[in-house]
Amino acid sequence: APSHAADIFATWATPTTGTLNGVNFTVTGFTGFPSLFSANLSGANYSAAPGSASQQSVSYAVSNNWTISFASPISNLNLYGIFWRGTGASSGGGGVTTSYTFNQPITIASGMAGATAVGNLLTMPGNAFQNGILNFGAPVTTLSVTTNADSPSGQVLTLSTTVVSSAPEPGTLALLALGGVAVWVKRRRS
Repeated sequence: APSHAADIFATWATPTTGTLNGVNFTVTGFTGFPSLFSANLSGANYSAAPGSASQQSVSYAVSNNWTISFASPISNLNLYGIFWRGTGASSGGGGVTTSYTFNQPITIASGMAGATAVGNLLTMPGNAFQNGILNFGAPVTTLSVTTNADSPSGQVLTLSTTVVSSAPEPGTLALLALGGVAVWVKRRRS
């Protein structure tokens, strides 16, 4: 049977709590001004698993080191980065390479044009804004990041999970329907 993928987005109750596909999560490490934010995740940077033009997200300080803890493991976790940057990005200066070190291996699924992902490390030029999706393929119970970014500005994130379900092929459905008709005809003749 072919499989069909659906991207289920986080529902944020507060800037530090929410649910993802029915699984509760909490965030620690957001300081200063975390707030709910409506982000446009419908563009090319999010083509691997697009969201809506007003997807619920969270804004927090660029320099925050944070941890997201899930009540049970999440497979195919996607992290959407919006306006991710480091030192000097807002003024066009800096040039220092910014690093985000995760506790899980990452893959850039789409966007993040100036960034590089190797193992658990995401690096990007310090003077560039980055938008895109990071994917964590293995089941994740805790996702943590530390960064050398020291900007007092804000950046945004949200989460989704790609859920794959199997569906019968159209030919299989047709055979099942014909079988039902045959049983009905046989019963009528009896």
